[in-house]
Amino acid sequence: MNQSTWKFLQILSACSFLLIAEAAISNEDENLKRLTKPQSAINFGAGYLANDNARFGQYSGLRNEGPYGIFNVDITKRDENTGTWLKLLGRNLGLQNRDIRFEHTKQGHWSYFIDFSQTPRYEPFTAVTAVTGIGSAHLDVPTSPATGEPAQLKTERQAISFGMNRVLPGNFELQFHFRNEEKDGSRIFGRGNRLGAPIPGVVGGYEFLPEPINYSTRQFGGTLNYNGKDLQLSGGYYGTLFVNKNTALYTTGGSSAGGIYAPNQFSPIALPPDNQSHQLFLSGGYSFNPTTRGTFKAAYTRA
Repeated sequence: MNQSTWKFLQILSACSFLLIAEAAISNEDENLKRLTKPQSAINFGAGYLANDNARFGQYSGLRNEGPYGIFNVDITKRDENTGTWLKLLGRNLGLQNRDIRFEHTKQGHWSYFIDFSQTPRYEPFTAVTAVTGIGSAHLDVPTSPATGEPAQLKTERQAISFGMNRVLPGNFELQFHFRNEEKDGSRIFGRGNRLGAPIPGVVGGYEFLPEPINYSTRQFGGTLNYNGKDLQLSGGYYGTLFVNKNTALYTTGGSSAGGIYAPNQFSPIALPPDNQSHQLFLSGGYSFNPTTRGTFKAAYTRA
């Protein structure tokens, strides 16, 4: 290899290195730009379901053939002077299983969010029944065979959540959260004895009774954290509260065949009872040295 060729290869290698370094710096700048100057997006359109499909749309509502809307939002804003972020995230806003979330954050100081979600649950089977009063806690069952009508049973959850975070002086941080969920509708249920009675000569059977759903579920709590150089602590409270607005299912009518085992003897029927729980907790850890650390967790719960 002559001297001129060697110098050419050296220059070529140096140029290649500069190009690679410039590309790496460009990628770093692009990643930094995404973090400091975020972009927003709004997606909208339409779709079409070619065939009815009860299973496919069990939790989205896309059950019947036809068009449906597509709408999503992802809006993010940042104030460079204050380090404050605003975020709005929405998913499936054109469908029944939608959710939307708003966040407001000042880095290193405070943050809070509000969140709403909705989730349906369709029974994949269509019930043909002559029972009336579906959706309420008072049902009427025919005493003799009757022509029924199709009934589409479904439930729907709607939940709203709120949370906040505040950084306090002295390495302390306070967190709080609350969630309320409402569930309404009706689902497949029944009453009666097994087919084929336990006593010879007694006829048993089942009767279709849609169970009314009207639940409220609340979750709430707060946490105080301490993050020191060697010691970290986290203590607080967590609670839950469940309320069923229907304490029992009352029915009139129904089959009297089977004596004391007849389906119409099973009324009222108790439904899930109200309940609540409360917990106090404290956990933490301490670093004795770079290679030794101790941790603990204690909690007291009453339900």
